[in-house]
Amino acid sequence: MSLDIVILGPDSRPAEQISLGVDDHNRLMQFASERSANLLLRLKDYYSDSEFRSEELSTLIAEAESLRSQCKNDQAVGSFLSALVELARLAQAQEQPLLALAD
Repeated sequence: MSLDIVILGPDSRPAEQISLGVDDHNRLMQFASERSANLLLRLKDYYSDSEFRSEELSTLIAEAESLRSQCKNDQAVGSFLSALVELARLAQAQEQPLLALAD
């Protein structure tokens, strides 16, 4: 089981996605909580869906980039945050939301 962050395609199926395992999720939430990364904390419940509206993506990108620079010793979380930034930029360019889907 993973937590998938997706951009939906026209058929309402994931067109682009990244995934996060439970152990990496726990470490990400610890980093986010310590640094008050409020949008990322929406992902706190690993087993619930959530959404980042298109108008929130700039803030999400800033949070992810800031957090990534502060957790350099955790390669898995850093890689996820880099992928999240890229996915959020793609969603922003397409004026689409990002959805977190508990898989």
